[in-house]
Amino acid sequence: MKKQSSYLLGILVTIVVGTVLYINYCSTCAAPENSKVVEAQTDQLKKTQSPFHPFSVNDDSYMLDIEDNFSFNSSEPSFMMPLSDQLKKGVEDLKNYLGSHPDKMVQVTGLYAKGETNNSDFVNLGVARANSVKNHLVMNGISVDQIQTDGKLDGKLKPLDNVLFGPIFFQLSERDPIENDSEPN
Repeated sequence: MKKQSSYLLGILVTIVVGTVLYINYCSTCAAPENSKVVEAQTDQLKKTQSPFHPFSVNDDSYMLDIEDNFSFNSSEPSFMMPLSDQLKKGVEDLKNYLGSHPDKMVQVTGLYAKGETNNSDFVNLGVARANSVKNHLVMNGISVDQIQTDGKLDGKLKPLDNVLFGPIFFQLSERDPIENDSEPN
């Protein structure tokens, strides 16, 4: 019984010490106000010091403009997390639109700068970035058949503190009739 009591006491001490250390030394748990300030400063930097492409998807019957987009570290194919609530809502809106318009598709074009290194299996870093965003869109409920990807070099694209803000473009178009026919005639 004494051995079991010492184990329980050890567990309790570990929990208390861990909680005290977490409260006193956690860098993110006590910073909700600071994170909003940093986010506002980052938004300002995006708009003033680096080429920034907002999340914008438009055609004749649909318009979605979000003042945020997927951001990437320089020479990286995967976008940075976490995504803003505004961008998550934009992805949800696009999913709802494409779900109710099976005749539409979205072209996702990833951009890359001349000096970036492509360490992905894709033909260029733009295609790798577009594919990363495509995978995110599919995970959020958009049909893979309604997404096409492409990549291209953008000479004006320059990282700010090693981050590219919004090197992704979206364009809506009509699906080919062959792609749209899922049932045999």
